[in-house]
Amino acid sequence: MLRRIGPDTWEGEGPEYLHVVFNSIKDNTRYAEMLQGRQNVHKDDWYLKWIDIYVQTIGNLPVFKDILPSVLQFLCEELQHERFKEVRPTAMIVASRLLSAILLHVEKDVPSKHEGLALDVMTIHASTFVSIAFGKAFANDEWAEARTQTRKLIKQALLTDVKCTLSLASQLCSSTDKSSQLSSPIVHEQIWKNVYHEIQPGDSDGVAMLVSTLAKISHMDDFKELAFVDNFRNSHPSHQSALAGVNKALAVFRSGFLDAVARYSDLSLPSIVADLLRRADVVKHITMLMLSPVEMIQETAQALAGSAFDVEVRLDCFRALLDNYPDATLGGIMEFLQSYTQYSVVVPEACSLSQALARCLTDVIEVLCSSPSGLLLHEEFLRAHGESLAVLLPQWWRLMTKALSVIFSKTPRWAVFFNNEDMVLWMRDALIFGRDMLAQRRVIESGALVLSQRQAGPGMKLSRAGRKMVDDLQQVLLELARWLRLTDEELLHQSFALLESLLSCFKETNVRPSPAALQKLQKHVDDGRKKGPGHLLTRLDSTRRAKLEDALNAFDEDEDVQIISHVVPRLKKTAQIPAPKHASSSTLAQIRTPLEKPNQQAPVPLRKSSTKASISNYFTAHDQKKLNAESSLPQFSRQATRVEEKRSAASSTRPTKNLKTVIKDESSSTSRRSVGTSSSSEDEESEEDGDAKGLASLSKLQRTPTIKKPAERRQVKMLIDAPMGGRNRTIELRNKREDARRTQLRMKPDISGLHRTLLSWDYDYAGPYPPGDKLQLIRVPDRFVDHEQYQKIFEPLLFLECWTQLGESKEETLETYDCQITSRQFTNDYLDVDVSIAGSLQKDWSLSDVDVVLFRHPTSNRGALGKVQSYRTTPVAIQATVRFYLKGSDPGLQINTSWRVSKVLSLATLHREYAALMALPHYDLCNTILQPKITRPEVLDVSEIQQTMRGYNVNEPQARAILGSLGADGFALIQGPPGTGKTSTICGLVHLFLSRRPRSATAIHAGRTGGPADKEPVKKVLLCAPSNAAIDEIAYRLKEGVSGSGRRTIHPKVVRVGAVRSMNVSVRDVSLEYLIDQKLDANPELRGSSGEAGTAIARLRAELESVKRLRQQKLEEMAMIHDNSAKTFALEEEVKKLNKQRVNLTHQLDKMKDKQKSDSRTLDATRRKFRAEVLQEADVICSTLSGSAYEYLETYDFEMVIIDEAAQAIELSSLIPLKYGCKTCVMVGDPQQLPPTVKSLDACKFGYDQSLFVRFQRTNRMLFIYSVYNIACIPI
Repeated sequence: MLRRIGPDTWEGEGPEYLHVVFNSIKDNTRYAEMLQGRQNVHKDDWYLKWIDIYVQTIGNLPVFKDILPSVLQFLCEELQHERFKEVRPTAMIVASRLLSAILLHVEKDVPSKHEGLALDVMTIHASTFVSIAFGKAFANDEWAEARTQTRKLIKQALLTDVKCTLSLASQLCSSTDKSSQLSSPIVHEQIWKNVYHEIQPGDSDGVAMLVSTLAKISHMDDFKELAFVDNFRNSHPSHQSALAGVNKALAVFRSGFLDAVARYSDLSLPSIVADLLRRADVVKHITMLMLSPVEMIQETAQALAGSAFDVEVRLDCFRALLDNYPDATLGGIMEFLQSYTQYSVVVPEACSLSQALARCLTDVIEVLCSSPSGLLLHEEFLRAHGESLAVLLPQWWRLMTKALSVIFSKTPRWAVFFNNEDMVLWMRDALIFGRDMLAQRRVIESGALVLSQRQAGPGMKLSRAGRKMVDDLQQVLLELARWLRLTDEELLHQSFALLESLLSCFKETNVRPSPAALQKLQKHVDDGRKKGPGHLLTRLDSTRRAKLEDALNAFDEDEDVQIISHVVPRLKKTAQIPAPKHASSSTLAQIRTPLEKPNQQAPVPLRKSSTKASISNYFTAHDQKKLNAESSLPQFSRQATRVEEKRSAASSTRPTKNLKTVIKDESSSTSRRSVGTSSSSEDEESEEDGDAKGLASLSKLQRTPTIKKPAERRQVKMLIDAPMGGRNRTIELRNKREDARRTQLRMKPDISGLHRTLLSWDYDYAGPYPPGDKLQLIRVPDRFVDHEQYQKIFEPLLFLECWTQLGESKEETLETYDCQITSRQFTNDYLDVDVSIAGSLQKDWSLSDVDVVLFRHPTSNRGALGKVQSYRTTPVAIQATVRFYLKGSDPGLQINTSWRVSKVLSLATLHREYAALMALPHYDLCNTILQPKITRPEVLDVSEIQQTMRGYNVNEPQARAILGSLGADGFALIQGPPGTGKTSTICGLVHLFLSRRPRSATAIHAGRTGGPADKEPVKKVLLCAPSNAAIDEIAYRLKEGVSGSGRRTIHPKVVRVGAVRSMNVSVRDVSLEYLIDQKLDANPELRGSSGEAGTAIARLRAELESVKRLRQQKLEEMAMIHDNSAKTFALEEEVKKLNKQRVNLTHQLDKMKDKQKSDSRTLDATRRKFRAEVLQEADVICSTLSGSAYEYLETYDFEMVIIDEAAQAIELSSLIPLKYGCKTCVMVGDPQQLPPTVKSLDACKFGYDQSLFVRFQRTNRMLFIYSVYNIACIPI
């Protein structure tokens, strides 16, 4: 009747009547007797079904709130008495279904006025519900359905608490309604406590429920009240108590989770925990918890994964999950990343969350991508999961780039809430994570393309997935540009390194960065050009600015305009000059830019020729009107492109009229990189930069740049010689870009030609000349027509020398070791293989990226030459990546094959000599090197000569040599036999240069602290020699002091760079490494404790293994016991203690490994900082010719380079230090001594053993010689 009539049954009745009806039935003696005698009571049996129907009919009546507690009291307490044995499970099913129906509305986001009532009633009977759901006494078939229903109810209750807390947290972070009153979240703490307490060993369903519930808040850490200060301003007072309520709720949710999981896994076999992971979504949720910023949550989830796979540390747990459940694990990571990107942009700070994310994702990237054990490098893994990886990997990449963009965007704002030193470490780690992620882009792309049998690599057509991956980096680049304003040098170093990698990626894939990013980066370059106190200088030093400008040039849209000439005659109204039909390449070759120095060679054309349609095709009728307008401009032209006018077929035979070029002056228009930049916004940004201090200053740079309406699309134009007055900014800008490009080509030339040639050789080939195409050997002439001839002569000779050095290894007994190929990847014409070298190695045997190795097959004896790309030592084995040149065929280096590896050649010096050869056309002194010319030295003042003699204790020829060399523009030669005072002359020359150099200045800007770009480095001398012995001798003399004014001894700051073990002991105290160590010793706290961390890690691993062995023994002992509960209980307690120790040791091990990595990074940063300080303060830097190529010297411009024993260095070695753009190079030597050492006798026959010093003498027979003591100074 109740089901049929429904709520209308109670129409017109008072609330007391409904109570009377219910009580009269439940208290009826006959009804109780019926329930007691009932067998196998079903949930739909009318004996209890009426209660469900009764409650449904009163659900919308006010009396419901009074009757529901009575109903639950009857079902959960009265009917649970032992006399109702058969009814008890059904009663709990009915009670659970009643409450579940109420909470189901909430779960489906349908408002319910009885939600709180249901949870309150459930809390009253929490012990009953939880005991039945999880208690050991109810784990039988009779209670199976009741347990299922009560667990479902409890999960709904827990999720309701979580949703309520998440909703309140969202309201706290919202800035839209600060005046509304907020109340603390209602959390049913007793339910949580009871659930955690009742989880039993082996209860996988219960643990799965807890894991899935806590995964909803896996991304949340406690709210910091300090971070909400701005939110609380002008908000309702209840907001502060609501924040405390959220933190309390989070504590309730987490408390007990660790103990519950420990109780579950303590006595559970690994197979039981492994079965837990096979349940739906459990792996995904455990993965999310492993990414949590809360240590306890992260460690507990990690313990579950570790128990299932018998692994411990975080990295190994991620590896096990990804190897066995890649889809679910990646799904969990991606869901967490989605939560992160939504959550971190609304909360005031998410630093701890970002730290945990970056730390864990670094582990994930290493597991998937790092050679040689990366899962994406294993064909078996790719074949097994290729279909899902093709979908998941690009999604994972996109979410990681979004997360990285958020980090770069928001971290500066978060910095104000934390200690400055802590933020530097965290921001550094975030940047390194970005670099690690970007470095593995091709591996991830190849994994996504496994089904299409394609591999990603430079030079290959970019796949659709690859294109999307690169496009995903656009926002990262834009946000990273803000970090170039950082004042911390280490952060600036890491930021710029990531920036270079990003721009290189865009260039390599032919994807253009967004206009906003290019505009922001160009502003850093422009700021570097501004001078004076009114302008804010960029934090980037000159070297970084040049690198950045050269990188930006690769994305210059204006590829179709070529400067032909620029003249500045009288200003005219119009210019009507016949246009040439096309510009010949020979004409272009003779162009010289205004900034080019007289002794520079003719530069390469500024732009490549275009293959687009002819110019006339780009002009509309409106554009043609503009072309015919009156103006005066510099001359431009489309290189090697015919200029035609559209004409009809009838008029096609008529002569072409002269093209009148009167175009709007582009110098006054906005250039490509400044398009859309508001000058006012730039000024505002500069002011903010000036006022802000430290890391927190970035928080003021967060607004999106104001982008004006894009300028009209550039057209291909031909600008004829048109007079123009004043500066031409277009030409100035192009000259600066060209200068930046030349600087980069001078510092980082392409040396791949050496690698291709060397790796194509057959090591077993016998002969004085290398195999393959015959080398075209030509004797070194005294003069060269151009660099093309220079390279044509020297490159084959260098290859011949390289072949001879390689041949020497055949006569030696090589150290050979067994290795196994673990993975391989094709890159253009190369094959990169990852190898693992096991077994013991000689103590001093190692590999570097300049080593050439020989691989031999142990049975067929076939061999292949490879170049080492990377090398690292692990506790298990030595791992290396080696590159081979394919030469049209695979050398047979298959995965899992074994080979014998030997080191046969070091390319350290050959690399630098070949680089100098390729960079020569971009040297300032290139023309002088190709065609040496004598310039008669200026007449020296007698009084100046005498003053130099007295001041530096030298004779007259030495004084003349010092003064003559110092005043030389280009090269100067000082020659003399042994014992004639060449070293004293060098010392005097160095000191005179130092005494005359201007003092360095530091730019001061009000409102901000100085950065590295503000301090101008002192002018330095680079002093080189071909051998360590020679440079050590002169370095020692300078270190001991040189005679100065008034015969006082002057001690310049000398720094000897290079390998300390190769130096004489007399100069090791001025070696760069020694001076860095001295600074570290003065600041021992900066050294970190990487050595101690390594010892601690080894100790923790040993303890962990001991605990695992002991635990296994106890478990085996327990299995052997029968009918001895006391003994079993004692063993169980011991196992629990051992499990606790295991978890604690694992936590310590992870912490120590993270600390070791952090300390190592800190030490690297500290050494980099101190190295920069030592070099910045140095007056004289001493190095071998080969050692002068060290990358850390590229920051400095050396006005003077001195080469001692120059007659004993081959010419290419003497070119190495000249890449720093020196104004004067002084070569000191004795051509009568032995020539340079060259291994190849055949190369010597063609003059390869001739020094640059000797060639200069041979070229200029008429020497201006100072004859006293046979000391001569010859300016070139």
